Amino acid sequence: MRRHPFPIVLLLLGLLGVFGCSDSSGPSGPPNDGPVPTTLSAVEGEGLQALAGTILPMGPTVQLKDQNGQVMSDRIVTFQVMEGGGTAVIPSLATDSQGWARSMWILGTTAGSTQRLRASVGCLSVEFQAEVVQPVLGQKYSSRGGYADYYAGNLPLVLTAPHGGSLLPTEIPDRSWGTTGQDRNTVELILRVRDAIYQRTGAYPHVIYSNLHRIKLDPNREIVEAAQDDPESERAWWEYHTFADRARDLVEAAFGEGFYIDLHGHGHEIPRLELGYLLSATTLSLADEFLNSPNYVNGSSVKVLAGKPGATLVQIIRGPQALGTLLEARGLPAVPSQSQHSPGNDPYFNGGYSTVRHGSRDTGKVSGVQIECNFGGVRDTAENRQAFAEALADALLAYFPVHFGMELAAAPLAIRSP
Repeated sequence: MRRHPFPIVLLLLGLLGVFGCSDSSGPSGPPNDGPVPTTLSAVEGEGLQALAGTILPMGPTVQLKDQNGQVMSDRIVTFQVMEGGGTAVIPSLATDSQGWARSMWILGTTAGSTQRLRASVGCLSVEFQAEVVQPVLGQKYSSRGGYADYYAGNLPLVLTAPHGGSLLPTEIPDRSWGTTGQDRNTVELILRVRDAIYQRTGAYPHVIYSNLHRIKLDPNREIVEAAQDDPESERAWWEYHTFADRARDLVEAAFGEGFYIDLHGHGHEIPRLELGYLLSATTLSLADEFLNSPNYVNGSSVKVLAGKPGATLVQIIRGPQALGTLLEARGLPAVPSQSQHSPGNDPYFNGGYSTVRHGSRDTGKVSGVQIECNFGGVRDTAENRQAFAEALADALLAYFPVHFGMELAAAPLAIRSP
């Protein structure tokens, strides 16, 4: 299989031109019509770096002024990608009281391509440009404000932790509805897992985590509940998920398939790991012959993995080499597993927005699972976090050859080293 390099975008954003609406030196239009849009200029988003396929961390932001140099509010600015792929998340919006309009730009992913975006008001326009360079293995890439971090990897494995952050920036208001509790120590936990996997393989998983407290942002919800109409929170949501989207795309490009784990913490009474495959407790209570039916396979976050020749959903989620079974063999009770097929009537988390988006139920070839970790015995002390990390790393080393037909190892030339 051909291995592809992991592109990063080095943004060389600059004002390429401000174009007027007239060949004359004065403002266009009748002289007595009041304020006329005359100058559109870039005010934010220059000289930045960002990963290909992810959100530009600042801007692109423009400011609109009239013929007298006064800012103009409530005028519609359009943002359009002109070259290189990518998407303007907010294609049009009105200028604010400062005359500013700020969109969000998801950059294209084609290595070597020129990236251009144009902001326009009528016949006024300003352009931003980006170029593609290569990444450094293991380097940490942070979003604006450090609200999300991404460690680039070279394994067919993506790990995320959405609820362990503690930042409480005043620029983001508190969320007024939905769950706001923090999953304590899950950022520390995911970094322990990263290190344990590296110690065993000499390679890194892709790791993404949110540093924002959940009262500010919930990345494991769709954007309406997650950010609740706050623009800074919405930007942080997009930054987090485009990091994860990009990591998954890179895994597919290098390996053809892979695995995704969304790491959480639960407060349920029973001290065990809860593995969520987007299947309810009622579904997990079904007999094997029913659970293996296409209806349940296609509704699971491991749809692609369970659809491989010779594979079954039951074997993947509660067979002798299922992830839950492998974790139990290493001293961590888990459901579902070979010994615990279903949680029955006990509280159980079966997966959320991230498992839907980044697993294989709806798209792609990266299958996934949400792992909810109990606090006592797993997340509570540094010693227990280390023990969990080592157990999960060892379980994954056993899991990959059985279910993916490959070792958990790096792709040759998958990413540039320092």
